Amino acid sequence: MNNGWVSIHRSIAEWEWYKDMNVKAVFLHLIIFANHKDARWQGIEIKRGQLLTSYQHLSQELSGKESSLSVRQVRTAINKLKSTGELTSKSTNKYTIITVNNYDLYQSVDKQEVKQMTSKRQADDKQMTTNNKENKENKENKENTGACSYILSEYNRIFSKSLRSYRGFEKNLTYWLEDYTADEIVQAMENARTDSFWRDKIDPIILLRRTGPSGEPVDRIGSLLNRKTNALADDFQKMEEQS
Repeated sequence: MNNGWVSIHRSIAEWEWYKDMNVKAVFLHLIIFANHKDARWQGIEIKRGQLLTSYQHLSQELSGKESSLSVRQVRTAINKLKSTGELTSKSTNKYTIITVNNYDLYQSVDKQEVKQMTSKRQADDKQMTTNNKENKENKENKENTGACSYILSEYNRIFSKSLRSYRGFEKNLTYWLEDYTADEIVQAMENARTDSFWRDKIDPIILLRRTGPSGEPVDRIGSLLNRKTNALADDFQKMEEQS
């Protein structure tokens, strides 16, 4: 993956997202790590210019000692890039395939080849966008319904419960499915089960809550995936005191 090169023209300094550090970091990262040739992984076709990943994984890859990008910041950056046509994506419960549109502009050395490939990719992307627009709403509803059933079933298995769907569950879960895959949410529950503090306290209501006791945004799924137990415990204690 570290072999080879990508070509970035100086005109990128005039790009509309150039001064948005998060967007620029995400975009350059995707260009560098996108497949340079068609490949398959566990039966999944990943084409040239595509990357199989997740928001959580990208957040980890883009975070270091001096700076970091949260899952939500990564998602926001990708949504901006999608809104201006730099990226398209296809998500499932387990992963996201991100396509860098016009990838050949950053990787091909032959100008004529670039022109031909770009024309073909634009035509393909246009057709893909049309098809996706027609099917997006039904597809998302179907996927989210399936994810809700799967996560609720896994919660009952992990904690030996018999909880049924409740009002607001699907709405809150759909919100978090923009940041995490269904399997990552299940893994967060698994981590809570093996934690001495959280195993008797966590439930879907607490796990999927978006705000803390003082109205501050919280992300317990991400915290549990990173096993930030002390921070979670402090957060829960505040909630108990104010309830």
